[in-house]
Amino acid sequence: MCSGRPLAYAMLAAILVPLLRDYEWEVVARPRRWFTLLTGGLSRPIGGLTLRYRRRVSPPRA
Repeated sequence: MCSGRPLAYAMLAAILVPLLRDYEWEVVARPRRWFTLLTGGLSRPIGGLTLRYRRRVSPPRA
């Protein structure tokens, strides 16, 4: 178990939450496949992955 794991999760949440909450995301081009072998639980795209995003007009209220 990594001792920095809780800090990494907190930093990841601090970055991802505003991106998912304040922006609309659309997949424009999907990769051919996803590489999942020997990646520590993370999937990486094989081929191009293109996303389009735009800021929401008004952020949702909690």
